[in-house]
Amino acid sequence: MYQKMLASDKEHMERQQQTVEELRLSIAKYWVMAVSANQRLGKAFDTWIADCQQQQSDYNWSAMWIIMSQFSVMGPTIVVVKFIFDCVTTNRIEFTIESYWTEKLMEWRQSSIPIKIKKGKVKKILYKIKSLILTFCILVQTVVVVISIVSSYSMLPLVLLVNHFGKLFHKNEVPNDQGRPEVHLNCFVILLEGEKQFPNRILRKIINNVDTNVEMGKMQQPQNLFNLLNQSFSFSGVVEFDSNRVPSLLSDEPPNCWTLPVVTLASIAIALPNIAILHIDWLVTSVDEGLHYASIIDVLDEKCGLKSIKSVADVWVGVELHKKWFDMNLERKIGEVRSAKEIILALANEAERVVMEFSSTKNRIIVENPLYWPSNILAANSMYRISRTILLHYENSECQVEELFRKLICLIADILTACLTNLPHLIATKCICNAIEKREKSVRHAAIILGETEDILKCFEKRKLSNMGPRQPLCIDEWRQWIERHAPTISTSATSNGVASSDDESSKPVVIQMQA
Repeated sequence: MYQKMLASDKEHMERQQQTVEELRLSIAKYWVMAVSANQRLGKAFDTWIADCQQQQSDYNWSAMWIIMSQFSVMGPTIVVVKFIFDCVTTNRIEFTIESYWTEKLMEWRQSSIPIKIKKGKVKKILYKIKSLILTFCILVQTVVVVISIVSSYSMLPLVLLVNHFGKLFHKNEVPNDQGRPEVHLNCFVILLEGEKQFPNRILRKIINNVDTNVEMGKMQQPQNLFNLLNQSFSFSGVVEFDSNRVPSLLSDEPPNCWTLPVVTLASIAIALPNIAILHIDWLVTSVDEGLHYASIIDVLDEKCGLKSIKSVADVWVGVELHKKWFDMNLERKIGEVRSAKEIILALANEAERVVMEFSSTKNRIIVENPLYWPSNILAANSMYRISRTILLHYENSECQVEELFRKLICLIADILTACLTNLPHLIATKCICNAIEKREKSVRHAAIILGETEDILKCFEKRKLSNMGPRQPLCIDEWRQWIERHAPTISTSATSNGVASSDDESSKPVVIQMQA
């Protein structure tokens, strides 16, 4: 069932983006499957056995028998509890002995003796002895289960009474959030062998757990990031941050990722003089919230090098905490130079120096293959290209600090907006985790991400951005190629949806919404 649903959802993901409600329902389905399939008791028992066997103790020889005797008592107790609960929740009473309680013993009784014995008479005698012993064990097992079930009848009236008062207490309670009927999700329950149905009350609690995780995410929504994304007027920034007119320092260019240009642009914005510290702090917080999701999306992109992602982490720690781009103090540059152009030129020259110093290394295989570049070289190459692109833009005009700061914010917002249109794909990917031991944790993470980004996703749906972009939206380079082919269509679509086009960007002031 899981694999069938997995194939169906993958096909749906390739065909179109899921809405917020579809994502919520999909998370609930996978959560029901993950929780109902999780065999915690079996795993705990295996771990306990392994730990006991590793312990050095004088009683080590008897530890196994002690554990087994404890579980022989727990077994009937579990039967009683399960029987009572099933009777109460399903309003029926059935007196049956499930086959799985004696199935293994019967298999052993019918199996042949593993010891090779030449004499047939001896073999027959041993087989009869084995059959008698196992028959006795089956009888004992059956008696224990029967006694446990019969004894449960004495507790049944009390349990039914408690259940009746519980129903009266909860009769005004909404069955589950969003009015989702459990019957629609009951088909996604993975039943154990011998189970006939899953109680609706337990299913409702499982579904409510999903809603709890979503609400938990809503309590930590990235509001600064939401305000930053409102500064995006089109996807043009995905192309504009890096110009083809900037020559490559080395033979080839590494594949782009979403996070590295965002960090580079933010570093340049922080280095600009005469920008209020309140605006700088807002930008740093907003970018940090965006990088949280963009970095996960970068990991999903197989075309994005892991070293590019590492370079982002290395650079951003210094920028966020110390306002430093590697060894360059971004705040100190304000006192050393006067104009924005000089600051950007200083960043470009420093980045070029780092890359050219790396190019002089004797290992030409590493130099000529961008996939082998160290993380600091990837970051320096990004700073060189973006800084030179900005200088080309202001080649024949004055560079006003406030105008450039607004421009950088728009570029960052455009890149993050295009990147975060992958959020439905990210959430769906978290749901369809194949590893059974990681499935429950992964679906829980998906529910939290949905809660955190629900307002962003609804905003994208309102602006009709969810289904825009290339067929492989994970890759920023695919986005750049797609935007270059569809630039007029994107501009018209953005304007028709109430969003200013890129042509109006310079004439329309950008309002930065600050959080108290």
